[in-house]
This record gives sequence, C-alpha cells and structure tokens, in this order.
Amino acid sequence: MNFDGSKRLEGAGAGVILISPQGDKLKYVLRMTFPNASNNEAEYEALIHGMKMAKACGATRLKIFGDSQLVAQQVMNQCDAVNDSMIAYKEVYNELEKLFDGCEVNHISRLSNDEADVLANIGSQCLAIPPGVFWEEISERSTKPKKQQKKEKEEKPSGAKEIPSGEEHEPERHIEIEHNSPRVAEYEEEASRQALEDDVDALDEARDEVLSRVTKYQQDLKNYHSRRLRPRSFQVGDLVLWLTQKSHEKLESPWLGPYIVTEVIEGGSYRIKDKKIGVAEPNPWNVAQLRRFYA
Repeated sequence: MNFDGSKRLEGAGAGVILISPQGDKLKYVLRMTFPNASNNEAEYEALIHGMKMAKACGATRLKIFGDSQLVAQQVMNQCDAVNDSMIAYKEVYNELEKLFDGCEVNHISRLSNDEADVLANIGSQCLAIPPGVFWEEISERSTKPKKQQKKEKEEKPSGAKEIPSGEEHEPERHIEIEHNSPRVAEYEEEASRQALEDDVDALDEARDEVLSRVTKYQQDLKNYHSRRLRPRSFQVGDLVLWLTQKSHEKLESPWLGPYIVTEVIEGGSYRIKDKKIGVAEPNPWNVAQLRRFYA
C-alpha cells in the first residue's frame, strides 16, 4: 500500500493505492472537510483509511510505503508522538495493526511515491476525480486527541536482522551449443506450432484470472466505499453553501454562502456564483466542499 497526504490553501486531501501480490492496483482519493487539518493529520488519515480498505479487500499482511518520515517513524516506534493529535492517531494505528498478521510501514522519497502524491493533490485541490478512482469525503477526524495523555511506550526490539553477505560463487561457465544439438535435431514444426497455441491459451487463461481477481478487489472496495458514502448531488439553480479553508474564529461558521449552482461538471464538480452579488467563483468546486442551503 502507498499513501500520501496533502495540505493546500484549498483544503486537505489524501491518496491511497492498494497493490495486490499480483500487481493489481486500486486507487482511492480522500477529501477532508473538517476544519484546520494539518499536513501530518492528512498523512495519518491516508494511512488509517488505507489500512481499513486493505482489510476490507481481504488483506492479511500489509507492506506500507509513504513519504512522511514522521508518520513512518512514529508508527514503527522509532520516535515518540509528542502532541495529543499524533498520540491519538498512533493509538488508532496500533488498533488497526492488530487486524493483520503482519504490518510494516516504510519511508520512501516523494519521487518514489508519485502516484499517491497525485491522488492526494486531487483531493486537496478539489480537482475532478479520474475515471476508475474511488473517492470519499471525510467530515471529521478518525480520532479526537486526548488532553495531556502521554503513554510510556515499550521499546519493541526491531525484528530486522542483518542479512549476511552472499557467498562468493564461481563464475558461470558458458557452454557453446552447436547447431547440431539434440534440441535442433529433434525440432518438429507441428510440435512447435502446438506449443505456441498452448502458450496463447495459457496467456488467455492468465488474463481472465487477472480480470476476475481485479473485479473482486474492486467489488470489495466498492462495498467498503458504499458503506461509508453518503450520496450527494446538485442541479443547476440549487442553493448551496461553500466550505472555506481559511482560518476563522471558533464561533464563526466555516460555511459561506448561499451560492447558486450554475454548471454541473462530470466527476462531481460544480461551478457556483454568489447569490447576493452575482459574482461567479473562478474555479469549479468538488461536491465534498458543498452542501445544500435551506432557506
């Protein structure tokens, strides 16, 4: 599993890529609508939701890759989580880790995590969701920090062992094969043609097996997604409120408006304009940042 979180002026998002042992990929975009999300929280939300999705798809062992060194070190007990929010997220990870026979989080460079990074930026910038990509809106954090709670963490011994250097081997001896070798002498065109047809049949069977496997993974992920998704859509002329990511006072609502929907864009995005002054917003907004206004 690859994961990444993104925090931008437009909001926060996350991307998750699940990769089966056979190389099949499932992609997921998360859009966070809760206020004041930090980049570290976005990273943890990506990790936590990715683990839940992997379990829903039947995974028993999980090898995880992310470009957040802080998150990787915290969950692998290489450094302590010091603030309330990180401590709470670490506890959620610990509970999810128990659901797997094995779970390992590895830190990689951002360049090596580019696919998850692209998905995370789609979520944080409210961009249109590409075909074949699942997406979900997260309206609240996966956990709430506990005030002044600090746990004594047992230093778990690392299970990593030094891999002994390989033994020196003699160089391979190359044996020349002359044209009159038994393989050439016994070549039969009909047998070769039959072997080629068998290979083609085997390839078709392997392709069907991959398609069946991918379909199952997608159905598992769709079921997980459907259990959590609350469908929402708007039509031209509907009145909506827009979730701003700008800092605001605690008693001030983060929802601005009302706005009028002026255009419906494929992929769950909308163009809106201010109802009072009639000024249109320059960028389209994803449905995750809108909610219906009741006059």
